[in-house]
Amino acid sequence: MSRPGIDSSAALAEMSMTIFKASLDPQYWSDLLPKLSEVCDDNPVSLLACSPGSAQAPVVISHGLEDSYAESYGENYNRLNCWAPRFSQRRPGEVFKIANVMETRDLVRTEFYNDWLKPQDNLSGGAGVILTANGETAFCLGTTVRFRNLEKNEEIAAQWIGKLLPFVLQAQQVSRALDGLKLESFAARQNLNAGGAAIFVISAKRTLLQMNDVAHEMLEQLDGPVHLLPGNRIGMREMSVEDHLDIAIATEQRGLDRLALPFPLRGANNSFFSARAIPLDAASAAEVSPNWFGHRPPAAVLLIVERAVSTLGISHRLTERFGLTKSEVDIVDRIAGGSTLEQIAEARQASIHTVRSQLKSAMGKTGTRRQADLATLVERVRRA
Repeated sequence: MSRPGIDSSAALAEMSMTIFKASLDPQYWSDLLPKLSEVCDDNPVSLLACSPGSAQAPVVISHGLEDSYAESYGENYNRLNCWAPRFSQRRPGEVFKIANVMETRDLVRTEFYNDWLKPQDNLSGGAGVILTANGETAFCLGTTVRFRNLEKNEEIAAQWIGKLLPFVLQAQQVSRALDGLKLESFAARQNLNAGGAAIFVISAKRTLLQMNDVAHEMLEQLDGPVHLLPGNRIGMREMSVEDHLDIAIATEQRGLDRLALPFPLRGANNSFFSARAIPLDAASAAEVSPNWFGHRPPAAVLLIVERAVSTLGISHRLTERFGLTKSEVDIVDRIAGGSTLEQIAEARQASIHTVRSQLKSAMGKTGTRRQADLATLVERVRRA
């Protein structure tokens, strides 16, 4: 169902090709909107970035909207009745009509009685779909249909968005794969020693922004050291090591030259990993942040996780060479990973006094005087 005079098959073919181009270059999303508007009886079309709790729900790109309407969209909907959070709660990939998100009386209350839009026939309905949501921001592709044309055009819009959706979702998959490869290339250029490692890009709210294929596989392993919490936030199997991530997010000393010491992570079945949380400066953050429809969410930390040599092997070597006990090996390994004594005590459910005593014993047996020397020793043993 389309406007008279429109060749639906040709229009779909043209738009699907534009979407494919957009998977390689996000600027082509702007070329999609005029054609989608045309088949939807010239109703305005836009891509919105809906961010619950933020001050804005910006119109990322649009076609057919007056500049003043687009500029005031986020401010009005967030301030007056928080339509943006309702958008972001929709399930990605599900085409919906505006009436499914917000009742007409709420639209009238927002747009008309607050003197945003008049006359009342200019109030808008329409149809849309959430394309992606990461816990902080949801991106919605939708049409704006004035009430006076609602019955005729809302269904047309819903049908066209439904037809385009498979192509858009496929384009997103291609974009994610390319972003993952670019991420690995960035790590290689910066000599981050991340070959074969899982690489996660994380926001200041610990939201996962993007990752490489190795990281994706790690998340799929339910016994892995890293997992996703509600809201697409990064969590770790051991709560005691999450401080490393929080410190990297909070520090004011940012940059790839501040390569954090690796810290140990444990998965299930006694599997061991080594991780680094690197605070990103503005230039690096801009390079690794994903490009979603021309919108770049700010990145804060690069988390690099790789499988480590089993502590069982290290335990055997340290015990054989220095006579360390199992508890001393565990403490030494955690110290080498950058954990504090307080974190070790919490993880081992022991008193800080006990941890200090065992650390002192281990340093005496290994002939080291400082924790840094102990960490260097463990790394040599690990690589031997």
